[in-house]
Amino acid sequence: MSKHRTWIEVTVSCSLCSKEAVGNFLLEQGSCGLEEGGECVKAYFSQGDFHPRTENDLNVFLNSLREMGHSIGHPDVREVLEQDWSRMWRAYFKPLRVAPGIVVKPPWEEWSSRAGDIVIDITPRMAFGTGTHETTRLCIQLLESHLEPSQSVLDVGTGSGILAIAAAKLGASTVLALEIDEDAVENAKENIIQNQAEDRVSVYTGSIDFLEPQRFDCILANIDKQTLIHLLPRLKPYMYSGSKLILSGVLTSERSDMEAFLSSTGFRILEAREEGEWVGLVAGGE
Repeated sequence: MSKHRTWIEVTVSCSLCSKEAVGNFLLEQGSCGLEEGGECVKAYFSQGDFHPRTENDLNVFLNSLREMGHSIGHPDVREVLEQDWSRMWRAYFKPLRVAPGIVVKPPWEEWSSRAGDIVIDITPRMAFGTGTHETTRLCIQLLESHLEPSQSVLDVGTGSGILAIAAAKLGASTVLALEIDEDAVENAKENIIQNQAEDRVSVYTGSIDFLEPQRFDCILANIDKQTLIHLLPRLKPYMYSGSKLILSGVLTSERSDMEAFLSSTGFRILEAREEGEWVGLVAGGE
């Protein structure tokens, strides 16, 4: 990855009660990372993913929030160099307990672990997944509850590799991590080595369309709702009858629609957990 690569930073000042809605919308538009500090939301996009139409759609959405009485500023859009973004993250990214027995932290922060703690070191680049977002935490919590030792795992859209690393540290025998973004693949590989998980986690650039026929005990997918709907029917051939699917990226307002779609696709809901405006689901084959 070129250290001089440029990204698009979008900053929206907003009241505390509207931060979640603004952040959710930016993620749905393709943002690969968020910062939510004070009374503003910062979102980061690769240059190829932020178009004039994206900015227009954002302004329409923000106007709709203003009409409902929310205090929303006008978005500030600027270019940010990769190394500048990394420096900002050092001030923002702190150790975080994402599940009862799992802590995520940056490598430069010290942490006094409790007995039995699993500690995951994540170097934040532009790939999504530092544990600060609810969807990541939900997936890790569900993984901690449902993954059994020596099971095989497929992580679709691995991002920073955080879920794949969590699976390995929870006892998975093999983890296959898929990612279509080459920069995210590089970041995932860096984090996997940092966590000494390279003996169990393999990362491949590409989508599930290029995956050889095989089956997994557990499949992870922390992606947006529309991508999940497109993906879910194609996951069935990669599951045993007793396999589990753990997914998030779904808003609580979309929960009933997603559960209905899972049922119509031949899945049954085993568990659902909510945090903020997001839901994490565990499903099994019928």
